[in-house]
Amino acid sequence: MGVALVGGLAGGWLLVETGKSSFSSVVPWMVLAAALLLLVSPHLHGLTAPGAVPRPVFLLALLLTCVYGGYFGAGAGVIHLAVAVLLSGADFTSSVLVKSILLAVSNLAAAVFFVLTTPVGWWAALALGLGCAVGGYLGPAVQKVIPEAALRRTVVVAGVGLAVWLWVNR
Repeated sequence: MGVALVGGLAGGWLLVETGKSSFSSVVPWMVLAAALLLLVSPHLHGLTAPGAVPRPVFLLALLLTCVYGGYFGAGAGVIHLAVAVLLSGADFTSSVLVKSILLAVSNLAAAVFFVLTTPVGWWAALALGLGCAVGGYLGPAVQKVIPEAALRRTVVVAGVGLAVWLWVNR
């Protein structure tokens, strides 16, 4: 949880400091990389035994993922999922649950940072918050019903679609 808090704050700070042009240039590539990582993760998952990745490496990957989540929440779930599946040795179901908790903490940390340091579009923030709450509540229930392979493919397609949309609309 501490990693998610620090990462979310750092991501929020980076967004405020680097501005819109950096954001527009880098985010589509980050989302595309996350989607592709999730796509190949079933093939890579068997390459490392559970616990084979040193804990500091796993924590650094989580920290960087949480920084990304604080910088740009959309697509962060895909990255969290890929990191958890590849590096933790946890199964897909457990990774989805952990991802939800880490995302909530990093996004909340960034949101508090933004509220305290920048002007906020409150209607947009409300819509985003409601979407996060609904997704966080319904996500685990939906994940139990949809087979893992179908869910993984859906997330990959959505991630690639988001990356393309972000690239075209930058």
